[in-house]
Amino acid sequence: MVDKIRIAMLIDCYGGSFLGGGQTYLDNIVRILKKDYPCEINVFTQRNAGLVARLVWNLWVVVQVFFHHVRKPFQLIHAQAFSAGISGKILSVILGIPVVYSVHGSHTMDMVGLKYEKKSWKYYFEKYLLTKVKYDKQISVSANFLQYPNVNKQIEVIENGVTKKDIKKFEKNTLDKKIKLLFVGRLEKIKGLEILLHSLVLLENKSQYELKIVGDGSLETSLKALSKKLKLNSVEFVGKKTGDELEKLYLDADLFVLPSIAEGQPIVLLDAWSYKLPVLVTTAGHNPWMVEDGKNGFIVEVGDVSALVKGLKNAFKNHDKWVSMGEAGFKKVTSTYTWEIAVKKLFKEYQKLV
Repeated sequence: MVDKIRIAMLIDCYGGSFLGGGQTYLDNIVRILKKDYPCEINVFTQRNAGLVARLVWNLWVVVQVFFHHVRKPFQLIHAQAFSAGISGKILSVILGIPVVYSVHGSHTMDMVGLKYEKKSWKYYFEKYLLTKVKYDKQISVSANFLQYPNVNKQIEVIENGVTKKDIKKFEKNTLDKKIKLLFVGRLEKIKGLEILLHSLVLLENKSQYELKIVGDGSLETSLKALSKKLKLNSVEFVGKKTGDELEKLYLDADLFVLPSIAEGQPIVLLDAWSYKLPVLVTTAGHNPWMVEDGKNGFIVEVGDVSALVKGLKNAFKNHDKWVSMGEAGFKKVTSTYTWEIAVKKLFKEYQKLV
C-alpha cells in the first residue's frame, strides 16, 4: 500500500464571495487529488477577501498548520499565490518540509509593464513574493510569467483545465441576424471592459450585435454608467451567474470576447471552448500560447481600442468560420486542457519533492 502524501494546502481567501482562477484551481485539484491519487489534503484558508484579512490570516495560519503538523506531520506545503507565499515559506523553514508555490498570474506586474498602473507597494509586494523568494518548486499557469527575472530558475508551467462536456447537443447556429457576444469575468480594470465598450461605439452597425456581460466587481456601477453614456443599448449587465444559468448563457452565445489587459491563464476562455464557442481575446497572459489567430479564435493586441475594433470587424466578417473555429477550440481544450491532465503533472512534481 502506497503511503499517502500529507499536504497543507494554503490559499488566503476561499469560500466567500470572491471567486477567481486560484479558487477554481483549488476546487479541482483537491477534488481529483483526493479521488485519484494517494494524497491527504488539509485546506487552510479564510473567507474575507479584504487585503488586511488576508495578511492577518498569513500569520495565524502558521500557528494552525504548526499544531496540525505536531499531531500528524505534513510532507509538503502547497501555497497559492500570491500572499500565501508568506506563510508557505515561513512554514517550510520552521517545519523543514518543501513548499510548492503556484502562480495564477502576475497581474500587477503586467499592468505596470503596460503602463496601466504606477508602481506601488502592491507591485513591489507581488514582485517580491513571485520572483524574489526561493521556493522548492514554483508552478505557473501561464508561460507569460517566465519573462520576469526570477530566483526560481526551473519554473514548471502547468496550465489550468476544464471539466469535459458532452457537446454533441450544443451545436450552434452562428448565422442569426443578431450576433450574440458574451463576456464572463470579474468587473475589474484588468479585464479591459472599458476598452470593449469604447470599441463597440466605433462599430458601424450597432444593431448587428448584442453583448451580455456576466459577473460582478468594483467597477460594476461605473461600467453601467459608461455604457449608458455611450448609448450602448445592446449591452446588458446580467450579474454573476453560476451553474445552469451560466451554462445557458454560454450555449446561447455566438462569440466569446475577453478584452483583458492582464491575465494568467483564463479559465473562462477554456470554458468557452468547451462549449464550442469561437473566441476573441487579447495578447494578455497565456492567451498567445493557446489561441491560433483565425484557427480556433481571434487575437488582438492588448489595451488597444483600435485593435479591438479591427478584431471585432474581422470576426464579424468571418462569421462563416465560427463553427469550425469553435470545433477547433473544443478539440484543443479536451485534448490539452483538462483538470485530469493538470493534476497528473502536479502529482509528479509532488513525488519529486517528497
